[in-house]
Amino acid sequence: MRKINELTALCILLMSTPGICGAQASNPIPLSLNQAISRAIRLNPLVKEYKFALKGAQAVLVGAGVPQNPTLSLAQHVGKNTGGLDEDFLVTQTYPLGDRLRQQTYAAKDGITSAQNLLQNTQADLTASASTDYYAALQTTAQLKLAQYVLDYTKKFASATLIEFQAGTAPKSNVLRSNIAVAQATQTVTQAEAAQKNAISALCSLIGLPCDTPLKLTDSLEQASYAASLESLQNFALQNRADLQSARNVKLADTANLHLARTLNDPDLFLEIRHTPLFDYPAGNSIRLGILFPILDYGTQRSSVESAQAALDQQQSQIDILKQRIDLEVTTAYNNLLAARKSVDAYQNGELTQTKDLLDMVQLGYSRGANSYLELLDAQQAYQTEQTNYINALASYDIDLALLKKAEGGELPK
Repeated sequence: MRKINELTALCILLMSTPGICGAQASNPIPLSLNQAISRAIRLNPLVKEYKFALKGAQAVLVGAGVPQNPTLSLAQHVGKNTGGLDEDFLVTQTYPLGDRLRQQTYAAKDGITSAQNLLQNTQADLTASASTDYYAALQTTAQLKLAQYVLDYTKKFASATLIEFQAGTAPKSNVLRSNIAVAQATQTVTQAEAAQKNAISALCSLIGLPCDTPLKLTDSLEQASYAASLESLQNFALQNRADLQSARNVKLADTANLHLARTLNDPDLFLEIRHTPLFDYPAGNSIRLGILFPILDYGTQRSSVESAQAALDQQQSQIDILKQRIDLEVTTAYNNLLAARKSVDAYQNGELTQTKDLLDMVQLGYSRGANSYLELLDAQQAYQTEQTNYINALASYDIDLALLKKAEGGELPK
């Protein structure tokens, strides 16, 4: 009755068995990490928002490279021979000369590319969010399994201790200590259940499911092998981050808008078709082709150029700030991943074995009367703590790897 070797194999069971929501309802929905990511990208409103923005940018491009629409003027005049102003029917088409249409097209194309990059960046963010929420749900599920196992075993041990006390082979202090251990284990289970439900709810909310949907997580916590230098990660992020690419596209669009502002006073070509009079026959017809020259700027062009230049300079500052933030994100994620890897390696290379050996030694000593019940409880608590810490270390590693992938723009360099 005093053997507690079942706890020794618990960590292996937790790491190899897919996460199951023990306190959930029957028939939970199976969900893999890839399915969670796919649902988050497909159903999250942020993706729809940027898709609409991309659609709007594409619509802007359609009208960017075409001249203004022709105008029709209908008027009834009084009198005649007024220097070309007695036409009752006038069609006018204006076509800008110079570089205006081309710069408008450049700005519109850069706007489309920027919207595409923002959409890609949103998808990378949702991938990271789905991954971290999924791993957090796995972590809390494993912790709940461990807590429930410890509670079940502690109850069995308390029952055995009570029998021993009634038989006169164990002191009453052992009964009191076992009851305290049961109460503490019960509290741990209660807290683990709440944490697991909250983690599942957060994941459900992200992937478009009701928050109380029961899930069966089919992936497990693991230490995926990955190694790269910090310098290579930083360079890769600067080349592949979609939000940085979008900022650069906005700068290109601002550059095109600056060139466009400088052409506001360029001449326009116009074509006019005239018919006169509309109600008095015989009628006359004429065609006029000419050029309109702006002769005076009251400040409209100058203010437009200054505003466009300021927007361009501001965007360059945004790019510089974004580069600094990317460098910090990559460095932080890289350092966190290294720390998590060292922690997992430490558990796998000895820490778990040491606490297991200690538990086995104390359990054997207790069975022979060499160790007290309190020492046995301490050894059991130490082993449980190590198992919990190992679960947390694995979850931290998986989460940190997902955050590093996000910092890299959604993909890790090979």
